Formats: sequence, C-alpha cells, structure tokens
Amino acid sequence: MRKHSYRILLVEDNPGDVLLVEESLRAAGIQCEMTLCETVPAALKKLSEYAADDSKPPDLLLLDYNLPGGDARQIIRAAVDNPALSRTRKAVITSSLSPRDREDALRSGAEYFIYKPADLDLFLNEVGNALLKLLSPQRSLADCDADRLGTETSPTKQSV
Repeated sequence: MRKHSYRILLVEDNPGDVLLVEESLRAAGIQCEMTLCETVPAALKKLSEYAADDSKPPDLLLLDYNLPGGDARQIIRAAVDNPALSRTRKAVITSSLSPRDREDALRSGAEYFIYKPADLDLFLNEVGNALLKLLSPQRSLADCDADRLGTETSPTKQSV
C-alpha cells in the first residue's frame, strides 16, 4: 500500500532550517512534495496562484515567523482570505519564544505555533511528530487540538 504524499508550502529563508524541516519530515516517515518560498512577497505571489477550483492546494502552509519582506502574519491572512486554501492547515515554526509573536500568529489565523528546539535530535523528533499530527488524514483539527503540547497559554489555539 502506497503512503499518502502531502503537499507542503514551506516559507523559510534559512537554508539550514529548510534542511532540518526536510530531515524532520523524512524521520517522521512523511512523504511530501515541498514548495519553498524564501520571502513574504514570493509566498504571497505563490498563494495568489491557488484558485478556488485548483485541485492541488497545499495540505500545509509551514511558515517561519520572521521573514524578508515581512512576517508570517501577512501570509496567513492571505491564505485565510483565499477560498482555495480553506482546508489547508496553517502553522508557524520559529525559534521565537515571544508570547506576543505566538499570540499575533494565532490571532492572524495560524492553527499551530511550533517552537524550533535548538538541539538537533529534539528538533527532528518534536518537529517531525508535530508535522505528523498536523498531516494525519484521519485526525480532525479537534483531535490535534486535544493533544497539542505547550497548551498553557491559549484556550482555543495552542502551541505544538
């Protein structure tokens, strides 16, 4: 039986972090087709290409918070406003520990805020597991909500 292959739009300007995300996906056994954008303008252009009748929008938008040309909130808002991306999960992955960044991202429409651990093994394990939960076809958003990690600060949208 062939595993499901996911479509991920990764918006990340650090080549090292791109490699770590790719390795996290591999370590978690997630097969995917990844599109990479390195700036906010490039990501906004890519999002505008998805039309309401497009059969291949990404399954996941995975966004670094601080990016050249802006931040993840601009991309999230554009995705929320695009009907073709209504079923696309939106997650921010960042090393920022700022509660304000987290709150702003979630308020903008991100469903998840994933902290990038500094330790390589922790990064691969924690990020891979978080992405596996996000992409699991048999899990609803409510299922993911029920077992997210780091749930101490928001009753509705929480951190992974």
